[in-house]
Amino acid sequence: MGLLIVGRLHLLLFKVSELMCDDLFNRRKILRSLKLKKHKEFVTFLDKLKIMVILLVAICHCDCLKGQNYLEYQRILNRVDEDLITEDNSLALERLDSVFCQFDFIFAKHCLKALQISLVVNDSARANKWLAKSFEQGIPLAV
Repeated sequence: MGLLIVGRLHLLLFKVSELMCDDLFNRRKILRSLKLKKHKEFVTFLDKLKIMVILLVAICHCDCLKGQNYLEYQRILNRVDEDLITEDNSLALERLDSVFCQFDFIFAKHCLKALQISLVVNDSARANKWLAKSFEQGIPLAV
């Protein structure tokens, strides 16, 4: 009888160890799959992060996407006003021409000012240029 109990005990221990091994194997399998998923997610997140950084750098360094510096625009127009005070109209017109070449958008009042200065200096070529630009900016004929 003692041998039968020992035999059953060994069988029971074998079954328990087999279950434990299966459980351990399943746990390892589950952990591996979780690690792989986490690893894959981590890699894709890093890839996304790299792409975002590259796009951010590209946007910051792209000259075509940068806005024009309208602080410089205002500085030039302040110098134009100073030139008008000192009655140096030719220098004021040169500065206004530089504004015309450098900036896409020019305020209508500045176009009108440049037109008036060109008429005072009797420069018809510049007057025609500034008259056309004034019309583009919305100055009516009545002015």
